[in-house]
Amino acid sequence: MTSADNKQRMQNIFSELAKGNGGPFVDSFADDVRWTIAGKTKWSRTYHGRKDVIENIFGMIRQRIDGNVKVAAHRIVADGDLVVVEASGSATTKTGKPYDNGYCWIFRLADGKVQEITEYLDTELVTRVFGEEPGANLTQTVPFFMVADMAASLRFYVDGLGFTMTNSWRPRSTIEWCWLQRGGRGRVGVLSVRGCDRVLQGADLARHRCTPAVGRQRSVGDQRDRPRRPPAVFRKPD
Repeated sequence: MTSADNKQRMQNIFSELAKGNGGPFVDSFADDVRWTIAGKTKWSRTYHGRKDVIENIFGMIRQRIDGNVKVAAHRIVADGDLVVVEASGSATTKTGKPYDNGYCWIFRLADGKVQEITEYLDTELVTRVFGEEPGANLTQTVPFFMVADMAASLRFYVDGLGFTMTNSWRPRSTIEWCWLQRGGRGRVGVLSVRGCDRVLQGADLARHRCTPAVGRQRSVGDQRDRPRRPPAVFRKPD
């Protein structure tokens, strides 16, 4: 293919990326595509093959970005099988942070397929937004938190902050209580309002009140003296 053909191919792809449609971009990859991210970030290396690229580049983006990334090309220059694209992206993380990076991509094409990509970008922004594990700047946790929407709360803690569910109470196959752990930094107990009502039915309200748990905070360092299992009132019988 000529320089003009390769340039037109990338123009078509970036026209869709500007709308948040990455399908044509992914479809353009050769099976043995190589993608190199420059710099010294956690993700700066060469990815080999479609599977590696999709799982470890796009997979990381899906874990952290809310919705689609839109990428607008500002300049496209072609020389034989090489196409250089200067572009800017627009996205928002699941924790509400803007992620608007600038890019310079060098593509090598063969027979209309992308064989090789070299990517230059704002690595300081990558490190600030993606470089640490989600929630790595967490210094305090809520040891017990009552919520009205358990599903939304789990998305925030698990998808947004990187917590892992370590224990749960599921009456009628619905999560009403769980422990969420993030590394060694802290643990969060999450109880739904409906679950609280069930727990308190027939219980001594003076001893098992949920309301004071809302908004209560303790430092992560104090979490080591918390029980590894929930109080018996919140557990199914062994």
